[in-house]
Amino acid sequence: MYCPSCASSIEPGQTVCPLCGSAIAIAAPLPPPNPPPAPAPAAGRPKTLRSGMALLVVSLAATVFYFLINLGRYALPFRYSAQTVAFMLIWAVLLVLAWQRQRWTRVVMIALIVWSLGNLGYGILRQSVPFEVLLAAYATPLLIQVLRAAGVALLFTPDARRWFSVRSDS
Repeated sequence: MYCPSCASSIEPGQTVCPLCGSAIAIAAPLPPPNPPPAPAPAAGRPKTLRSGMALLVVSLAATVFYFLINLGRYALPFRYSAQTVAFMLIWAVLLVLAWQRQRWTRVVMIALIVWSLGNLGYGILRQSVPFEVLLAAYATPLLIQVLRAAGVALLFTPDARRWFSVRSDS
């Protein structure tokens, strides 16, 4: 600290300058600096996005369950089993990436649904069995695709699109 009159050095707490005798005003201690404002909480995931993701998770669980039931019931060819497992893994990865705001995953999900529906349609058309048998055989896979389509549709609602358009720093 220094005297405001003669600029001589003054010990902290002195009220008079020892050199010139000027009164030294003791300044009040400075208040601590204001802490930086807390970052605004990130907006949570919209309800439509959470609902869509929930439908997609249910459809994935139904796929796994349906596959395991048929694996025990029928002697499925390796090609079919490997393809089904690969698509289940792809769906699981897409769900994780969509949850992490990867916008492109929604388009890939649509492409997989279209591809799956095409395969189901082809499978139905090449069968020469009564409609009731076809309905029983393809009801679960069709229901799974309907769940997926509904889930992906919810990922394209305005709230979900807005959420996907915000870039996250993490």
